[in-house]
Amino acid sequence: MTLKKLFRHKLLPLVYEKRITGSSLYSVEKRKCFKVTLFKREKTDAFTRTHYLKFIHSTKFLSSKRVSPNVRDNDFGALDVPVTWKKPPLVSIIVPNYNHARYLKERLDSIYNQTYRHFEVILLDDCSTDGSVEVLKEYARKYPENTRLVANEHNSGKVFHQWNKGLELARGEFVWIAESDDYCDRNFLETVLQGLRHQSVMLSFARSVFMQEGKQIWSQEEYLADLPVVWNAPFIMSAHKLVSKAFAIKNVVPNVSSAVFRNIGTIPADIISQWEQMSLCGDWLFYLWLIKGGAVSYTNRVNNYYRIHPGSTSLKIQKTLDYYTETLQISCFVARNYAVDAAVFEVVKKNLIQHCLEKQCITVEEVEKAYSLDKIKESMADRQPNVLICTYAMMQGGGEVFPIYLANELKRQGIAVTFVDFRGERGEKEIRQKLDRNVPLLALPHVLQLRNVMTMLGADIIHTHHGTIDSAVANAIGNRSFPCKQVVTLHGMYEAVPEEELNKILKAVLPVCSCFVYIADKNLLPLKHVQSQIRLKKIGNGLPYLPLSPYSRASLGIEEDAFCLSLVSRGFLYKGWMEAVEAVKRANATIQRPVHLLLVGDGECYEALKQQDLPPFIHLMGRQGNVRNYFAMSDAGLLPSYFKGESFPLVVIESLMSGAPIIASDVGEIRNMITDADGGVAGALFELKDGKVPVDTLTDIIVRLATDSSLYGELKRRVAPVARKFEISCTARQYIDVYNKVWKNVEPTA
Repeated sequence: MTLKKLFRHKLLPLVYEKRITGSSLYSVEKRKCFKVTLFKREKTDAFTRTHYLKFIHSTKFLSSKRVSPNVRDNDFGALDVPVTWKKPPLVSIIVPNYNHARYLKERLDSIYNQTYRHFEVILLDDCSTDGSVEVLKEYARKYPENTRLVANEHNSGKVFHQWNKGLELARGEFVWIAESDDYCDRNFLETVLQGLRHQSVMLSFARSVFMQEGKQIWSQEEYLADLPVVWNAPFIMSAHKLVSKAFAIKNVVPNVSSAVFRNIGTIPADIISQWEQMSLCGDWLFYLWLIKGGAVSYTNRVNNYYRIHPGSTSLKIQKTLDYYTETLQISCFVARNYAVDAAVFEVVKKNLIQHCLEKQCITVEEVEKAYSLDKIKESMADRQPNVLICTYAMMQGGGEVFPIYLANELKRQGIAVTFVDFRGERGEKEIRQKLDRNVPLLALPHVLQLRNVMTMLGADIIHTHHGTIDSAVANAIGNRSFPCKQVVTLHGMYEAVPEEELNKILKAVLPVCSCFVYIADKNLLPLKHVQSQIRLKKIGNGLPYLPLSPYSRASLGIEEDAFCLSLVSRGFLYKGWMEAVEAVKRANATIQRPVHLLLVGDGECYEALKQQDLPPFIHLMGRQGNVRNYFAMSDAGLLPSYFKGESFPLVVIESLMSGAPIIASDVGEIRNMITDADGGVAGALFELKDGKVPVDTLTDIIVRLATDSSLYGELKRRVAPVARKFEISCTARQYIDVYNKVWKNVEPTA
């Protein structure tokens, strides 16, 4: 360890310490000298309170106009808390090759000698005829532990086919498509990956040096000199800002070898279909699709060396009309997907005319006809709103999980969506994994930065799902004249919180929220005095269908002929865990058929039950990821809840989509949820007694279903058609309709 590192890491902390703790909603900054707190600052969205030693205190209350410190466009990273990688993430390096045998050694040596070592290499050959395969085989033999070689017997015809094949094979969190005739600095990966610590960053790229016959002929700075972005220093910029300033005008990533991006799986069919019509601009289209709703990182601290071949196809296409028609396709895509000013396309047209005059291959009249501003204007009219979906925390709970599935489906339906984590509590890895990899995730550092986030992302709609976040967003927006409109979904929290807290939330939200979406009629009770003054829309929750892999009963010691129940929830008293245990004990004492109960979740009941000597038919599973596999192995789901805020529980949908009928308390919208078009129910319901679960009644239901195969079969047959009511695609379309009406100030229909 050097003296400098010794001082910084060992000695300095003994003398001086600065620590920031908390979440986006409340943070505390402390500065200590010799373990004595000299300075402490508390921040919320309403005030900043400062303490000097323990004697001097000051408090500043903030108005909505003062809660958003200025952040430059190129410092978007300050608005997104970076992750700390406990272990280096795997990078999948895809090397698509066609007849580049003479460059392969330099290319592959620059890959295998990277200072960043946690990578896999996928070598793809597209039926080369120059001996490339032998070179690739040599490297596959040399590095067998992290190399796969796939050689086509027939040429695929288009480069994106090889890209897609590589993406199908990629196992890494990030992807680097390293073209076979380029090369790079040894610390390329190590440096470029830093930008991807910010989960909103979808693509991170480095400076390209344009090479021809071993000599530099051009630089990134020269190539991009006409754009109003500074390229002589690293930056992180939102896609909205970068596209408006530069990416709509020119492909700022001149060579895919300079970029590392998130592994989003295969390229969607609609992007492929557009790419198939292109000979030059397909990669530009891909980047614009990839980064939508997210951010881009750039560094000039390492180089990618981009080899330019004098007779290359791309140079030839730039002299044809195809170049101009493909640019029109790109501009139409930008117009449909980004909130850019129409003047941007005037700049593109001007550049195209200048290009045609320099190349002298086609006429200005042909360019003006090929690049139609009228078509671009039509595309601008088709743009959907940019949406921010907000969550209190990446944790278990209906109001936290539903927004994730909604964001995934909005992305699938073409909406520019960003998922904003307010970090109200410590996130859970299993919940984070539910968010699709192609949805940008922003970890908000503090609510004081919320206005900056909305502006930088060009947000039209901000959608909240938790009372605390509802009020924080409302305080940041200030009033309905702000360009970004708030939509609130009521998941039952407003009915459950104390009156004082509810009044505080409503005081902030009512003057700002453009539409309240409720999932159950009882959600309207706290709003009954203002219903005539606000926009309301009822939309039930929805979920996607997921592949099922039922767990083995034998592995849990459950008989194959047993009647098995799964209760999936947080282990709180009001979710009925204790009553469920007692009912199952009584059922086993009543009938010969074994009855088993799986309790999936954690919390106070889980901890209390762990201390008890439970019978073998009670199984404490703790918190689990894919709960549907427990429902799928069970005969029925169970939800004996007496939670006041129970509205439209997702676990009911999870059970039905897993093929299991549900036994539940008749609260919230559960009866409507499990009722089919003919009035039959896909489960069994019971009324609460004095607000509690009647254990005798619950026991009787369990016994009847376990012993009456005809009754159980009737309920089971209703499960599949009832489950189809909750497909997330339908739910998302209803929300998109609300977003558009709010955005365009049209009254939503009830």
